[in-house]
Amino acid sequence: GKREEALASLTVMAQTGYDRHVIAVGRTLMALVGADRSLEDNETALRTLNSLKLCPLANGMVAISGQLDPESGAVLSAALDPLSAPTPCEANGGRDPRQGDRRRADALVELCRRATAAGGNAPTTTKAQIVVTIDYDRLLGAVRGSGTTLAGQVLSPQSVRKLACDASIIPMVLGSQGQPLDVGRTKRLVTPALLAALWARDKGCTFPGCGRPPQWTDAHHVKHWIDGGTTSLLNLTLQCGYHHTLQCGYHHAWVHQRDLTATVTAHDVTWQT
Repeated sequence: GKREEALASLTVMAQTGYDRHVIAVGRTLMALVGADRSLEDNETALRTLNSLKLCPLANGMVAISGQLDPESGAVLSAALDPLSAPTPCEANGGRDPRQGDRRRADALVELCRRATAAGGNAPTTTKAQIVVTIDYDRLLGAVRGSGTTLAGQVLSPQSVRKLACDASIIPMVLGSQGQPLDVGRTKRLVTPALLAALWARDKGCTFPGCGRPPQWTDAHHVKHWIDGGTTSLLNLTLQCGYHHTLQCGYHHAWVHQRDLTATVTAHDVTWQT
């Protein structure tokens, strides 16, 4: 079965030294044979270890170091990958003279430039796209397992559900025989016009007591799209990344443990606490 295959693959890869593959198989094995919700618990613990340091150097350069949890790493990778692709250069025989690490550094700066240039207006461009393959039953939480990005990152169903609320993910949902049931986003995407309406109505994160501005929020489906929720003004609220994680963290978040829900109208959002 899948457990035996994962264990065998992990053993072979550990012997050959493919670190990235060993990590991916190890996380997949954790989802299949570990304790209940072990992958989700692991992601929650890893999220507390997120860090980023900027250290000015004597020559004027700035050294950057840090680490990200799997979900955050997938978001960053998806944003950087298109911007860090080699660019043809006439002066170098048509080849990009920059090495991969230089291209990624340039991509990070370009990403920040675009973000600061956007100002306070509602974004009008599609967010970075992450393609995640996951079984339908796993996405619903009916069986154990995980999702996998094209880059090989292993994510828990909880992380997939959270990312799928917004435009940052293309779910490739598979049936019991591995056939694609849904590959796309058109029925659940928040359009620029709808996002602008959310910014105007909610004016920031709608979680009780949170004051984060709309620029720091995601559009959240009150009734999740996988459960039949519509992508409409009456089923959407703005939530910052922190409270969006709480909302989609079904077993860990106090909002779900207490069946916290919201009444949404065309004019406001009221949470029942």
